Order: sequence, then structure tokens, then C-alpha cells
Amino acid sequence: MMMMIAGIVPLVASSGQTLRFLRLLDPPDGILQGEVPSVPYTLLRARMTQGYFVKSVGDDQGKVPPVESSDQDNFKTLFLCPTAISAFPMAKLGCQETCGNLLVSYPFGIGNRNCYRDSNFELICNDTYYNPPKLFREVMANVEVEIINISLQGQFRSLHYVSRDCYNSQGNLTYQDSTRYIFYYENTFSVSDTENKFTALGCDTQAYFITNGIQSTTGCIMSCPNEHVLNNGSCNGLGCCQTSIPKGFQYMNISVSSINNHTSVQDFNPCGYAFITDYNWYNFSISDLLNFNHYKDETGLSRVPVVVDWAIGWETNITSCEEAMKNQSTYACGNNSICGVSKSGLGYSCNCSQGYLGNPYLQYGCQGT
Repeated sequence: MMMMIAGIVPLVASSGQTLRFLRLLDPPDGILQGEVPSVPYTLLRARMTQGYFVKSVGDDQGKVPPVESSDQDNFKTLFLCPTAISAFPMAKLGCQETCGNLLVSYPFGIGNRNCYRDSNFELICNDTYYNPPKLFREVMANVEVEIINISLQGQFRSLHYVSRDCYNSQGNLTYQDSTRYIFYYENTFSVSDTENKFTALGCDTQAYFITNGIQSTTGCIMSCPNEHVLNNGSCNGLGCCQTSIPKGFQYMNISVSSINNHTSVQDFNPCGYAFITDYNWYNFSISDLLNFNHYKDETGLSRVPVVVDWAIGWETNITSCEEAMKNQSTYACGNNSICGVSKSGLGYSCNCSQGYLGNPYLQYGCQGT
């Protein structure tokens, strides 16, 4: 059954829960009729009068707020759905808005040059080799990273490879790619220092990273006598070590090595691993010391999600929103939106003004609720 899909926007309820809404002209089979979220009814009614089926889901944990019984009769066509897309436009008119199950919101875009702000925001939807299609961004010549989420709050998540070195029971090196994989972002893109941590795994492991060409003085050196001293969920320096990363770095190269070639821990830890990742995502598991196998690519190599801060770059000799607003030909924020310095400090970001929702980077993207 064909579905017509619009864009996604977070809607914050008075309770602080974030809801997402989906419009479909034809509800797909297998969707169960469910409870109606208690907010925001005004928006839902407006979309219903336009002839759309509006689907809703709960917050990021899948919880649905309680139903207000007085409103149930007005929403007999509401259904619970595992994914969510809103009736607000997120991409430029005539541009591709989704890639597989991911929403692509302007200033990012796919294909035609008019669909993205500049080359920094150009994305690639690969539907030739993947079904469903996957979204990628080129970070340097012939090097692409997979994008798994884009937020208009100035961040996206991409998958990056894990550095590792492995040894056999005789202490001979069997696999090493400790310097093969790097992050490379430029201009107003940087690895988030608030959402990521440098993480190393192993019981005979030392790891550090080089950022923006400068070797970091922080890293991890770990040794543990056996697996009985380890605890799942505990990254306290025994088998798992985490440390903060500097703000605003764009280039990074990780190094991981062993002190005794894992000979004394071979039975439960033949490899050392090091990576930077979203600290909210990774939860240490002892089994990872034996075989770290998250987000494998088609060749079997593991990857981890990394949060990247993005922003709109300042024009030459401009370092404030007040100055940026004076040149409307380059100013990125649309009507009914406000400008603020980005999380990374490398540029500025846009948000819809209070009482408006939508995409603040489109000229008329922020609409009243």
C-alpha cells in the first residue's frame, strides 16, 4: 500500500516528553489502533481537517502520554506507529526528503545543488547497493561515512570504524588497523566534546589519540589479571576506560597497542580496541573483550556511532548573529526563527521562535501551532 510521507519535527509536550507525528494518506496494514497522545491537539485537528491520517508515537522511550477521554471521538483515525514523520516540510520544495527510513532536513540535501545549502551539507543516498537505502556524507576524497541520524538541533550521528590490534596465543600480531581509520571534518563540523568520549577496551591495552595534528596527553593504559575482576556496565579502568575529548576537534587518529601482546589474557581478551563514540550509546559488556561486533559493515568490520556538531559558518569578518542578519542573501535562518551561536562555537544555528514549529532553515519552515 502506497504511503505519502512528509517531514519530521520534535514536538515538546508540557510534561517535557517529545512526541513525533506522522501523516499518511493510506494507513498501512498491521497498524493497531491505539491511544491518542494528549498533546498537541490543536495541531492534530488542523492536520485532520486537511484530510490526512495522522499517526503518533510516544517519546524516545516509546511511552505514550495518557488519553484525554473528552477528545477521543475526534481522533478515531489515529494509530500508533513505530516511526514518525510530521506534516511540516523539512526539505526544499522538489527535493528528496527521505533516504530509507531517515529524514533529510535542509540545510542538508541530496542530489540537485539547490537542495542543500553548500557542499558541506551535501549527502548521498545510496539505493544502488543497499535496500533499504543508506545515507552517506563524504568527509574527504573517496571517503564516506554512513549517517544514521540528523537533528536540526545542530548534531548528526555517523558511524566510524573501531581501531584494534589482535594477537594469537603465541603473542603474534594477527590483525591491526590502529592507524587506518580517522575522523576528518572541516569548516563548521566537529566531533562533539559533550556527547562523545574516548573509549578503550582491553586487559593488556594502551591507547591514545592524535587530534588536529597534536598528540593528546590523555589516553588509557589497562591491565587486569583475569575476567573475574570485570563488571558489565562498569567502565572504571578495568577492561574499559573512558575519558573526555577536547572541544572543536576535526581531525583524529587513534592508536592502540599492547604491552604483553595479550598472552596472559588470550582466552578472554585477544584484542585491544579504541574508539570515540556517543557515551550514551556504549555500555560496557565483558563479551566485547572477546569479540567487539557492533554496527558491522558489509565486510564484517565493526563501527560505532559518533555525534558530530554542525553549524552554519560565519561569513568573512562576521562573528555574531546580529551581524549575520544584516546580509539576508547569506543569512541561514528563516522567518519566525532565532539565531544563536552553535554548540561548537564554530558558527551559528537557527531555532524556531516560541510558538512555532518546523524547520528554521527554510524561509517559511517555522509555522505557528
